[in-house]
Amino acid sequence: MKTTAFIAMSLDGFIAKHDGDIEWLRSVEMVGEDYGYGDFWESIDGLIIGNNTYKKIMTFPEYPYGDKKLVILKSGVSPQQALAQFKQDAHLYIDGGMTIRSFITQRLLDELIISIIPILLGNGIPLFTEVESTLTLIGSKSFDSGLVQLHYRL
Repeated sequence: MKTTAFIAMSLDGFIAKHDGDIEWLRSVEMVGEDYGYGDFWESIDGLIIGNNTYKKIMTFPEYPYGDKKLVILKSGVSPQQALAQFKQDAHLYIDGGMTIRSFITQRLLDELIISIIPILLGNGIPLFTEVESTLTLIGSKSFDSGLVQLHYRL
């Protein structure tokens, strides 16, 4: 089993504003550029996402996950319980700040692909709090929009 987080954050480390707003992510939208998300999406078998992320997704005009198996990590459900719902050879997309942190803390996240958006929010919902882990850089890319994408192995 392989677990990968694919997430964007502001240069100062926030994944959303305090009210959950993520419209600022649009600042790097470019026609024909998906920053590798399409290839990543094709590589995964399912998703484990946090409840807050799921609630945010449900406000989108279209459901973005198609027919991929989705497990929502709600209060009282451990990452191990969520992982047990997938086949041993699955590649899983881990999403949501608290969910990513819990996978890192429990040493269950294999890779982290993080897109740094060239914006400073000043405050909001941070990606990393009370998390400690050593990372090995697999690769990095910079894009014309100013976005820098870092790919790490944990």
